[in-house]
Amino acid sequence: MSIALRNLFSLTPPASRRNSLTAVQSNPSVSSVKRTTELSIKIGVGALKRIAALLLSDAITICHIAETKSKATHGVVFRCANQLPYAGRMELSDVSGAFLARAVRTYPKSTPAYQTLERAIFHILKATTINDLLSAIDSLFAIIKPLNQHFISNNDPRVEQTYFRKLLTDTHLILKWEQDLGIGYVDAVGNMLHRLRSEKRLCSSVEVLALYVGYKRMMNGQSAMSSHNSRTARCLGTPGFRFCAQTYMSLTDPGDGHIFGTTRKQDWMRGVIVHVEHLERPGHLPRRECESYRIPSIVDFGRVRLHVGSAAPTTYYVGRMMRDGGNFDQDLIKVVNTVSAAATAAFAAGSAECKVSMDGLTTSQMVTYMRALSAHTTRAPNRQYFSCAFNINNPVCDNMHPYSRDVPRMLTNMMDIGRRGIKIAALGGFDKITWDGASDEYPSKCIIERLGFCNALELVHLAHEAGFVTYFSAGFKMHQIANAVLTGVDAIGIGGAQVLRYMDHETGMHGPYMEENIDEILSHRDTAERSLRGRGVALLCRLDRMYYEGSISETLNRRREKLYTALAEQRHGCIKRAIKKCSAVAELSHDGEAPFTGQARRLIAAERPVLKSFARDNQQWADFVQMILKCVAYGSEQEVYEEYLSPPWSTWRAAYRAAEDTKREHLYLAKALLDL
Repeated sequence: MSIALRNLFSLTPPASRRNSLTAVQSNPSVSSVKRTTELSIKIGVGALKRIAALLLSDAITICHIAETKSKATHGVVFRCANQLPYAGRMELSDVSGAFLARAVRTYPKSTPAYQTLERAIFHILKATTINDLLSAIDSLFAIIKPLNQHFISNNDPRVEQTYFRKLLTDTHLILKWEQDLGIGYVDAVGNMLHRLRSEKRLCSSVEVLALYVGYKRMMNGQSAMSSHNSRTARCLGTPGFRFCAQTYMSLTDPGDGHIFGTTRKQDWMRGVIVHVEHLERPGHLPRRECESYRIPSIVDFGRVRLHVGSAAPTTYYVGRMMRDGGNFDQDLIKVVNTVSAAATAAFAAGSAECKVSMDGLTTSQMVTYMRALSAHTTRAPNRQYFSCAFNINNPVCDNMHPYSRDVPRMLTNMMDIGRRGIKIAALGGFDKITWDGASDEYPSKCIIERLGFCNALELVHLAHEAGFVTYFSAGFKMHQIANAVLTGVDAIGIGGAQVLRYMDHETGMHGPYMEENIDEILSHRDTAERSLRGRGVALLCRLDRMYYEGSISETLNRRREKLYTALAEQRHGCIKRAIKKCSAVAELSHDGEAPFTGQARRLIAAERPVLKSFARDNQQWADFVQMILKCVAYGSEQEVYEEYLSPPWSTWRAAYRAAEDTKREHLYLAKALLDL
């Protein structure tokens, strides 16, 4: 498995940085002492026992991962009849049975490994004092450490290195840390994880304990994560102007794979999206009975966000519309309020995107649903996006202009669905389009193979020039990554049974996460992006974005159209000449985490931007440029965004983008009777 196990479970004892015991204030949450730089929290027996149980649950998972991977190296085919474990509260008397039932799925009862794990389970559950619990936790670490030989290893922490230290009283465990690590406890734990990843250092045992204390405090609502998330959450970036890669690899998992795998190596955070969704489809059930992708646990998502921090964008899958009574009109209020609450929770935890499936809806229902969701969800719209997912295998009832509810048209062709999805996303006011190829066949066939390269390139091109972020999902294997990258798509969903999870192909059940494959995934992406066609499509993405912004000139726009044709026909000579002629565009700086500031810079730097033609005269344009220059110089992305929504910028954009397949950016929140 990974650096994950090595990071989380090292037995090297922490060294005390100080000999004196800092007094703890009466406030039981976070305390500090004047004239020192240390902060501390204290944990009682009851809280520590629950923390130990959480650690025990993950330890059993890690034992299962280790055993599965060990068997795989000896050619044993993965077999599983059970779904991935799902947490629930239970009586204390039932906890041991639940843990033992999971343990026996990994080790037969007659084996020493099972018996050792059984003793650790009872040791933790029967402990009644702080010392007993810490002794039980140490016995758990002793089980885990020998498993490290099966996984990617790293250096053990040096004795003098630890960001947390522990002190004991008769009734409490006290955890202490330096203030520069973070004033709030969750901040401190998140910063610790970031530093450990940068240092390529493993957690000490006390740091593991501190991490699980952080988990439990998050679950109990004791440490609000809103401030931590607002500072560390990454956005999806601007198509064509990302600082790392044009096509992100959206590594997908329900949660524990990211915690124990993806987030444990800094290189695995480069040019990726850490996407959280429940992928498993038990027993190869048809999609009408079990959604291909399901909404994940918000608790697991919060844990993933804590580990990711500012290293990569993190995204959340909401899923297809729920049905209460089965009547769209009557279900709408309840469904929208339920789904918007889930999306709000994910955005509050720092999600860059919430993905909503359009399965089973007519086109008019899609637009109504999207607009209602946007109105009832709390988020930062300039950084946090809603994505609508269209399955190209499912017929769509199109009852919007030029058709009608009385005389609809049934869309069955994949490209008709894909193109119409752009218009529907525009009318719905969403920010990102996902084209999904999941089918009743499991695992699904790759969407790029279903569409064909030229069709995929066309969809991305049309969506980019309409201002959307784009995404392909379903069925990607290693050899198909390059073709997706060469379409210029902003991200592809990759994970689950294809490349990042063991799978029993008879039952459809998933096994452990395979983060050891991430290096190969990123290598395929990087190789494709460095190729001539990769550089050509990256340039097209920039030009398409500039076309959408109005920062493009007429000359560059003509070159943009020729470049698209050359890429579709794979005419290498034409691509090479286009790159040379547009070298100034290729050299423009990336937007980083400020997409609207980046757009403003391109507008004011352009010699003859097409948007300028919509200004009343040269003086109005000059005044606009001066105003934007001040905003950019001030360094406030929010201030630039507010100007983006205001005249004259907004009125020029509205006049420029009167074409139908363009995002609706002038939707206002107002209570009204819904015209369904």
